[in-house]
Amino acid sequence: MVTEDLQRIFKLEQNRSNHTIDFTQLLVEDMKTLAYKSAYEALTFEEDLF
Repeated sequence: MVTEDLQRIFKLEQNRSNHTIDFTQLLVEDMKTLAYKSAYEALTFEEDLF
């Protein structure tokens, strides 16, 4: 589920922020992945309706 993915991502980002790496770029990548997953879920949900 998307909400669980968001929680997982933010938890990962909190852990990453303790390290000296560019976690902003990683957050962007995680959000892109989540966006694709959300779009896929929306498309497959629509297919299930018909």
